[in-house]
Amino acid sequence: MENQTLSVESRIKLIWNSVLEADNHIVGLFICVFAVIDWTAVYDGIEPLKIYFSQGIYTVPSLSALNKFFSAVYLTLAAIILLSLRPPLSRYQTALPNLVAVLAAFAVYIFVYVPQGNLFHTNIAVALALIVSGAILVIGALVFLRQAFTVTPQARFLVTAGPYPMYVGNIVSILGLALLIDSLQAMLLFLLCSGLQAGRALYEERLLAAQFP
Repeated sequence: MENQTLSVESRIKLIWNSVLEADNHIVGLFICVFAVIDWTAVYDGIEPLKIYFSQGIYTVPSLSALNKFFSAVYLTLAAIILLSLRPPLSRYQTALPNLVAVLAAFAVYIFVYVPQGNLFHTNIAVALALIVSGAILVIGALVFLRQAFTVTPQARFLVTAGPYPMYVGNIVSILGLALLIDSLQAMLLFLLCSGLQAGRALYEERLLAAQFP
């Protein structure tokens, strides 16, 4: 019985190590799917955008289109980087830091299921402007981080120059999304997502400080 227990534990550990070794490629493939969906949305939105422009309506449709476009660009760049990454110098082997990071990256998609509200009577243009501004920050950070970018905390090399407010950009975009939905549930989800982003950043900082003292 003891040997069977050890065998199960060994198999679980082997599977876990295999997942950790391939996590960038696995996440990269998932992101590829989301990128295709976003590019499809960009293409489908061209004709409605022309109709709005023909009627003299510019601000909200333009911001909405930019939101879809920048999201597609970010996901495409992120997928390319993740799929091309080699093994890191060091990373967390335990589940919690990796789980927090994955949740921080993908919890934003829960907003799809959050009911619309009228909590703050937020101007749609303001909410969309926040989403677009955050996306620009994230894309700018991604350009500078390049091969240092990962979803889970990993030490590869230090980026010591250039603007890379990745987590700030994420939080700004999530705030805009929460205000766009404008319900209590959306604001609570914003707080949860922001907390996950902060936790992800702290785990990453500790790992980098240990690898590059």
